Amino acid sequence: ARSLGLRERGPSLSGCGVLYALGLGGCGVLYALGLGGCDVLYALGLGGCDVLYALGLGGCGVLYALGLGGCDVLYALGLGGCDVLYALGLGGCGVLYALGLGGCDVLYALGLGGCGVLYALGLGGCGVLYALGLGGCGVLYALGLGGCDVLYALGLGGCGVLYALGLGGCGVLYALGLGGCGVLYALGLGGCGVLYALGLGGCDVLYALGLGGCGVLYALGLGGCGVLYALGLGWLKLFSLGTARN
Repeated sequence: ARSLGLRERGPSLSGCGVLYALGLGGCGVLYALGLGGCDVLYALGLGGCDVLYALGLGGCGVLYALGLGGCDVLYALGLGGCDVLYALGLGGCGVLYALGLGGCDVLYALGLGGCGVLYALGLGGCGVLYALGLGGCGVLYALGLGGCDVLYALGLGGCGVLYALGLGGCGVLYALGLGGCGVLYALGLGGCGVLYALGLGGCDVLYALGLGGCGVLYALGLGGCGVLYALGLGWLKLFSLGTARN
């Protein structure tokens, strides 16, 4: 094993691998390395805080654990049909990260400053989920691929933001709320209709569109004056507009 530039204590070699141990100023530093089909283990302690590192290769799992300033840091990685797990803790807030390859799910969770941040991702026929919370406001994001729906929800400053998207024969839905005014957007593809609704400053704005052999409808309202526009394609065309309350 390579020296870390520190005083070595009790180095040993064996037919199974290499073992390295080092101690400094009352803080225990342990380094163990195994080669030739054996696992690799690394442990380090500095300033009363424990640092643990474990690594396994050659069909074995990979494990990494680290502790800094009383906060725990955990990292685990598995290759060759094994799962991948990562967990990290900073400043009293828990950070969790898990990743699975080869038909496994991917999970990520993070917590910062008392606010919870959650991120989950699934691959290989699984869904994708993302959730984030900031400053007491909840942020939710969900995404599904491979015939699954896509959902997105966001909340900021007491205002709710919702976004939903569906692919692969599913509809597309989008909803947004800002400053007490509701904003709604819905879109459908693949023989479905398209719907859009928007409200700003107490005034309602409505937009609707239909495609795929259906009619096309558009409606808009501004400043108390109604504006209506309707168009039909194929055989019939209709246009209607109202201004100044007419």
